[in-house]
Amino acid sequence: MANDEPPVQLRTTEMPPYQMLEQGQLGGISVSTLSCAFSAIDTPYHIQLVPAKRAEHDVKTSSADGFFSSIQHAEADQFARLSAPLAMEKWFLVSRSETVTPNVAALYGLRLGAIRGSSEAQWLQRELKQAVHLVAEEKQLIQQLEAGRIDAFITEQRRLTTSFERWLNRQAAGLRLQFLRYAELGVYFQRNFLLQRPGFLTRFNRALGDCNELEISLNEAERGHLQTKAEAFLQTLNHNVVKQALRERLQNPVTATEIADYEKRWQAEYFSGEYQFIASMQSLPVSDWLMQKANSIRDGFTEIILFDRQGALTGFSRVPNDYDQSDENKFAYTIGTDEPGVYLSDIVYDRSTQRFQAQFSAPVLDSDGTVLGAITLGLDTEYLLSGATVPLALLLIDE
Repeated sequence: MANDEPPVQLRTTEMPPYQMLEQGQLGGISVSTLSCAFSAIDTPYHIQLVPAKRAEHDVKTSSADGFFSSIQHAEADQFARLSAPLAMEKWFLVSRSETVTPNVAALYGLRLGAIRGSSEAQWLQRELKQAVHLVAEEKQLIQQLEAGRIDAFITEQRRLTTSFERWLNRQAAGLRLQFLRYAELGVYFQRNFLLQRPGFLTRFNRALGDCNELEISLNEAERGHLQTKAEAFLQTLNHNVVKQALRERLQNPVTATEIADYEKRWQAEYFSGEYQFIASMQSLPVSDWLMQKANSIRDGFTEIILFDRQGALTGFSRVPNDYDQSDENKFAYTIGTDEPGVYLSDIVYDRSTQRFQAQFSAPVLDSDGTVLGAITLGLDTEYLLSGATVPLALLLIDE
């Protein structure tokens, strides 16, 4: 039994809001999520608070089984495997110059700043392998930027609100904020530990998905940009193959009992990897056509899902998690309403693709205006919103 096994030994370091001491007790976002996940898989664990380098060293030397919260990096990959995310961050590049471009290649040689001990600081030091100006508080980064001692700094969305207030109160001009990337924070588990406990990481990752729905909201500018991109791609899917598949389903609808049965079969096959019913849907002409369309435009779009007026799956470019789509917002806002319309979700971490994505859904209409069903696009938001792809500059000051 899992609860007869020795406790999983974990190491971590203080990194608010993920791990932090609260009245002498270790708490925070990641700590709470871990508590939920280990409880779900009935596995005891123990957390020891140590310096960051010691945490990694203990796992590397098998003195501990894992360390958290960490972004992915090549050094740790050599002796450990990163779990699904405990938390996710949205990073921005803050600068004064119109020439600073928010992509990794453009950052080399710049004088960059970050909060000491933060995920951003670790990433900059490992990715760029150059000196980074490290400070204790974000207000110091603001001061360094305004004084011209650094060219830009990287910060996480949770810390931006107070920064905005400082800038606005001081009436600083010319500062700008650009989206840089998303970063997922997980647990690195020692490879030998995982060999000794077959199936542990799969069960742990699944429990994380149930314990923590990772979601990042989109601002108005981001929503407008993503919708424009999605609607342009959607025009290329206005094809008879799609409509004919939905017409046939409309003429021969699946019953509620069948949908429930198909959903159970789908879940069993999806998690076992032994596809029979799923394979039969993969081989449908409409699924084959959607897969070809998705492959023709690789950048920016992760999947295409087609479902009928009952929310039952009709075709897809990549195997989705569910057969029944009727319990999701994409159904409620496109078909399950008196006024069908488009729906753009917030950003979530898709564990099946291991990407951050939003979903854009729209009804599919026949030539006479009849609603046949709906189609959903998976949007690779990191690619579509990246400043390297589109000049997405959100000005802090309205001039």
